[in-house]
Amino acid sequence: MKLLVLCIGTATLWMLTSVPLQAIQFRPAEDARAIPVDRGAAATWQALKRLHTRASIMMIVAHPDDEDGPMLTYESRGLGVRVSLLTLDRGEGGANVMSSDLWDALGLVRTEELLQAGRYYGLDAQYFTTMADYGFSKSLQEALGQWGHDRVLEEAVRVVRTVRPLVVCSVFVGGPTDGHGQHATAGLLAQEVFKAAGDPKMFPDQIKAGLLPWSPIKTYARVPFFRTSEKGSYDYANHTWGQLGVTNHLTGKWEPGKVAVTVPVPSGTYDPLLGETYPQISREGLGFQRSQNGGPDIPLAAMQTGGYHRFGSRISASDEEQSFFDGIDTSLVSIADLAGVHAPVSFREGLEAINAQVEKAITNFAPQRPDEIVPLLAKGLQQTQSLIVDIKQSKLGADEKYNVLHELHLKERQFNDAIVAALQLSLNADVVPPGPINPLMAEFRGASPTFEMAIPGKQFNIKIHLYQASSAPLSLEKVGLISSSGKDWDIKSSQRPEQLESQKAVDLLYTVKVPVDEPFTRPYFTRKGLQDAYYQVSQGAPLNAPQAAYPLYAEAHFSYKGVNISLASVVQVVSKVNGPGTLRYPMPLGPAISVAMSPSAGVIPLDVKSTRVSARMHNNAEGKVEILLKQNGKLQVEAFEPPASASK
Repeated sequence: MKLLVLCIGTATLWMLTSVPLQAIQFRPAEDARAIPVDRGAAATWQALKRLHTRASIMMIVAHPDDEDGPMLTYESRGLGVRVSLLTLDRGEGGANVMSSDLWDALGLVRTEELLQAGRYYGLDAQYFTTMADYGFSKSLQEALGQWGHDRVLEEAVRVVRTVRPLVVCSVFVGGPTDGHGQHATAGLLAQEVFKAAGDPKMFPDQIKAGLLPWSPIKTYARVPFFRTSEKGSYDYANHTWGQLGVTNHLTGKWEPGKVAVTVPVPSGTYDPLLGETYPQISREGLGFQRSQNGGPDIPLAAMQTGGYHRFGSRISASDEEQSFFDGIDTSLVSIADLAGVHAPVSFREGLEAINAQVEKAITNFAPQRPDEIVPLLAKGLQQTQSLIVDIKQSKLGADEKYNVLHELHLKERQFNDAIVAALQLSLNADVVPPGPINPLMAEFRGASPTFEMAIPGKQFNIKIHLYQASSAPLSLEKVGLISSSGKDWDIKSSQRPEQLESQKAVDLLYTVKVPVDEPFTRPYFTRKGLQDAYYQVSQGAPLNAPQAAYPLYAEAHFSYKGVNISLASVVQVVSKVNGPGTLRYPMPLGPAISVAMSPSAGVIPLDVKSTRVSARMHNNAEGKVEILLKQNGKLQVEAFEPPASASK
């Protein structure tokens, strides 16, 4: 479980240089525990599927909960496709059935809800633009006027150039039948980026920053399920009837009549290893978007099909397809095609050797002993890393080298993840209370509650827990804590063992001290008020990321048969709640004392002599805090202990 923390203050955000995200960049796990479908043999089998293909798809939607969860889950967990999701805004303008959070606060809630849902969809990564949900929009033109066409297109192009998907799609077609203007914008962009992302003249500053153009091969949208009659199709935003059909924004032509299904996606397929249909898995994830739906509603198992219409293709394609990737070579060996006609023969041979290891691992995979295929995976990783070195030293052109290395580094990460899954290797990092840890008490009572938020200057302990269930011991090469900001946390560690033995956990205790100038955990985006339809981004922020990095994470490196494997996890704080029980969530960093005014803004009539304003204070420090208040010229003193709040 994670909590997204918003620290409100008047200070400006930290000032560094903004950096574009990389699809291959290292990302520590933010959740303390994997969801059930990502554990054990099931995780290993899905990792093998991903290794065996370079198929990739990116979906573009307007808000959290717009996404086609069953389709995304089928593609990622069923077929091993690398699936990414770009959400244009964070749903700030929506309703909230769970709490009083609205507008920007609701946007943070819905961001976290979508991140949790994405774990069930099997997403490789999620991205957001800086657009804000300013409220209900009547048309595509209105949304583009609020957001700025070039502004939102530029960000969508950046994400496509980052992810470099073979296929781009949307839930929306880019017209009145999408429900409202923000939905239609998502549909429009899924078609416009098909052309724009590959054009080096479009947004050249991205090229200067290190991204290269990328042209997806196909673009699709889900077939609308709008209401139709003899009057035509219904425009829900304006409550009017219009001509039946859709605009193809690539050709500029009107496609009359009912929208044809090009690809019927069998998203209702049952997965025997996961024990559920893909809609059941995805709907469990959708249930985390409680602010919109109130909680999970998992359907009974049944086949369902999602129809998608193709709007554009760079290759000859039939009007009726069985897959988004019909006509596209998505094999691992097809990475060689990115090197062009002058690629050395040894490059394709190297890919064939890597693919052979993957296919042997698939053939020899046994759910009851997933670790038996680790030697094959280790050899495949070693071959991949050797090929990366060869490509870097080759005479390939800069563009070809960029594209090939992008795919090889993705395979390198996927091999690492597959080995970690097959070894059933885990790493956890928890804040722990001061004093010695009693293993016997911990076994019966579980983890002890900790503070909820770290503060500058605070010193505390962190326990790193390592475990692996495979039969062979692993050499522990390196383990430690790393600051996301790069600042010195004065980390002091205990001595580590040289090996991690089978089914024997290792606990390592660390002492850290938060730097006094460590940045608070807060959104990297802000706006002056609700009148702004998009956010300003702080310098130093990872562009288009869901949120800024948490301050501290643990990382461990192991050696297995000559290859290095690694895993990392964000440091967690621990709480005990009656009902849910023990909860872990990423450790945030905030001020020792926080103050919130309610209302934060308002209009007071000139003839009103007084109005009521409340101040809520929260103490994250240890011990009592005195509050000094002046009322009618007299000083009043109140005190409260952490964690507590008071209002006056």
